[in-house]
Amino acid sequence: QRLTLIMQAALQKAKEYPGFVLVIAQGTSAATLSQLYAEQKVAAPDALVVISPYWPDRKFNNQLASFLASTPMPVLDIYSKWDNSWSQASTKARKVAAIRALKLQYRQREINGVGLVQQPASYVSKEIYGWLSHMGW
Repeated sequence: QRLTLIMQAALQKAKEYPGFVLVIAQGTSAATLSQLYAEQKVAAPDALVVISPYWPDRKFNNQLASFLASTPMPVLDIYSKWDNSWSQASTKARKVAAIRALKLQYRQREINGVGLVQQPASYVSKEIYGWLSHMGW
């Protein structure tokens, strides 16, 4: 509920500025936002970037793929081999669910090099920039 209120306030503030609304989230926040957007409990942004999304519960983590596939906006799914086991467990399922749902604006990218904790922000930002450029933003 708290995340819902925060996102609603952030989207209201974003409407005061011209341009697209891009939400970037990591870990459990990314998973929770995916569910909120899929269930339309929060107004969807123009695009969503999830970095290593997961829930530390098998039942909910298995649902993550279907939530990401049913979100109404384009999704960039970033992961690495250094992610925790919960995130790694759903990596392939997230991609397969997006393909099955015919989600054309879905891209899954693996970060190579050092782990995400040590990963320079410039590499992740270049992935995001490349994806946004591909979409024509």
